[in-house]
Amino acid sequence: MNNYQEFYSNILDNISSGVYFVDTERFITYWNKGAERLSGYTAEEVVGKKCSGFLNHVDESGKVLCGDGCPLMGTMIDGNPRQAEVYMLHKLGQRVPVLVQAMPMQEDEQTLGAVEIFHDISPLKFAQARIRELTDVAFLDKLTQVYNRAGLEKIIDTWFKDFKAYNYPFGILFIDVDHFKQVNDQYGHLIGDQILAGIGSRLKKELRHADIVGRWGGDEFLVYLNEVTHESIERVIQKIREVLNHQPYLTDQGELAVQCSLGGVVPTATDTLDILIKKADQLMYADKKKNKTTIE
Repeated sequence: MNNYQEFYSNILDNISSGVYFVDTERFITYWNKGAERLSGYTAEEVVGKKCSGFLNHVDESGKVLCGDGCPLMGTMIDGNPRQAEVYMLHKLGQRVPVLVQAMPMQEDEQTLGAVEIFHDISPLKFAQARIRELTDVAFLDKLTQVYNRAGLEKIIDTWFKDFKAYNYPFGILFIDVDHFKQVNDQYGHLIGDQILAGIGSRLKKELRHADIVGRWGGDEFLVYLNEVTHESIERVIQKIREVLNHQPYLTDQGELAVQCSLGGVVPTATDTLDILIKKADQLMYADKKKNKTTIE
């Protein structure tokens, strides 16, 4: 091992995350100390072997990912980095929830293998479980059956602390019904309530299990989006826009169409929670003026 290799190896061995390299056949060529701590397997036990032989990644449903759905394999095929929450099999037999990030190793546009970085997200999963326990009526909006503002504030505070501590990616989405006062004035508050309930129902149906939706107040909704980036939040917003705006809502007055404005933001390292929410709110109001989604 030359001096540079030893230098980089020392760096990788002194980070808490697990890091390992594989060749194009997914045989492990490098396994750092973090990977040893998180998996229970030493480098001597795994180097030269296929990762599928012992890590046995599965998703939330228990689907085995070592064939179809493997982040390492996918990134070697198309050259694009990947990130996913999966469960890893520890040497002692327990399943460990980990956030994996896979990146290709390339030289002269030829893929030589891939590197995977994985982090133990047990604290995050525990926080998610605690969030799911917030089903008491005190934290639910009776009209829309999504979280109310009190519930949202508790949840978002927990997630934001996890972001600061572990850099878990997330985004905030603000949604507001355009000209909602006119709806109430023309059709009455009962019809307005039916539209709000319809919006809550569509959001719950469309969003992923790990996302959180709540009614911020009046005709405003706030959505916590788990594991999104500046690029992916734009796609999510366009999808939510279609779900909310392209079909009318069934009410006692028949089918009524409304339009919603949306603003999405991904936090930066310097943001506070108040600043983050304010940014999303401002972007939503900017969307009202421009009639198109604004992303920051």
